[in-house]
Amino acid sequence: MNYQFKPSKQRVIVVGAGISGLTAAHELHKDGHEVIVLEAKDAIGGRIQSTNVAGQTYQLGASFIHGNQKNPVAALLESEGANMEKVNFDSIVVYKNGVKTEVDDDLEPFFSFVDSKKYSLKKDQSLLDTWNSFGKTHSGNNDELLYRLKIDTQTEVGADIADISTTQYDEEDEFRGGDYLVTGDYTTAIKKLAEGIDIRLNHIVTKVKDTGSEVVVTAKDDKTFAADAVVVTLPLGVLQKGSVTFEPQLPKDKRTAIQSLKMGNLHKTFLTFDQIFWDGATTIGIMRGDGTKWGEFINLAPATGKPTLLALHGGNDATSLEGLSDEAIGSQAYEALASAYTRATRPNVVVTSKWYADPFTLGSYSYVPPGASLKMYDTIAEPYGRIHFAGEHTSSLYPSTTHGAYLSGKRAAREIAR
Repeated sequence: MNYQFKPSKQRVIVVGAGISGLTAAHELHKDGHEVIVLEAKDAIGGRIQSTNVAGQTYQLGASFIHGNQKNPVAALLESEGANMEKVNFDSIVVYKNGVKTEVDDDLEPFFSFVDSKKYSLKKDQSLLDTWNSFGKTHSGNNDELLYRLKIDTQTEVGADIADISTTQYDEEDEFRGGDYLVTGDYTTAIKKLAEGIDIRLNHIVTKVKDTGSEVVVTAKDDKTFAADAVVVTLPLGVLQKGSVTFEPQLPKDKRTAIQSLKMGNLHKTFLTFDQIFWDGATTIGIMRGDGTKWGEFINLAPATGKPTLLALHGGNDATSLEGLSDEAIGSQAYEALASAYTRATRPNVVVTSKWYADPFTLGSYSYVPPGASLKMYDTIAEPYGRIHFAGEHTSSLYPSTTHGAYLSGKRAAREIAR
């Protein structure tokens, strides 16, 4: 079956109905171009998804706004009436082997060491290698600091510190204004961007071909779409898998960049209880041995008004939870909480994310491993003929963020409009 567009200013296909794809489509549609969005799944939003269980909304993907000043996604959410509650992650209580403890969690000396080291390294190395060098001279409680470092970086990057680049760590830009939890449903932004757009769900794209005079996109069941340009917003993990082929083949530097960057895995577990039994701090740390699994819980009760905790796992900790039932995950969480709180109860509701297992995402967001660089994001972003690229993995300024994805969609739309 061959779908053709009506004559218009330009005909554009957008592959993917996440925030980057819908932003590109929104901008192009607003300027009078004719746009079709092809989405593999049965719902729009990409990695911005929520679910409602027992009357409570849980954000399975993006939950937070990191810096609300001049942040376009924060502005969009505010304009749509979504509620955002400021979160103070410096409010921390830690239990070590069941006892509430004051621990050494000041990582500033380490990150100062990283900053002094990254520009003098002849060859990039992992954050773990840099930590080992730091530990040889640092006289503090290294066990407690390493716990804090692992927790912070794993949940930020979605990878273990052994897999994260030293030279590129924390080199991206950020907006000011602190962290905010979106309690009024992140998907309000998605719904706004989707207004008036022709979106075809359950269209799994398999091929993108630039003929020179037009671009032809093929989906399963031999559906073809011809247009003047295409915006490809497939997640990095999907590009790496190669389930979508490009003709002509993408340039070598672009293929190298795609394979050199990595896709992180962040596993979210929401736990709702009958009542609160924990401290009022924003962050609850639980140290048991030298592992980080179930080592931290975020107290969502002040922001949501519900007795809910959020546990984040990144890297190998996240992978270890793949395939487990929600009941088994809830039992593991209870065991950790019971080691600190004698009044702990089992959760009534357990809601988890599964982005790594999803064949249309294959992870949560991108990161830079040793030997790769943020410049590779720019390489992936470069247009190739009539083929344009957007997504968080194409933003060297704001990788791994919703605002990075949003801005990349606007950039792709500008490229086509020019």
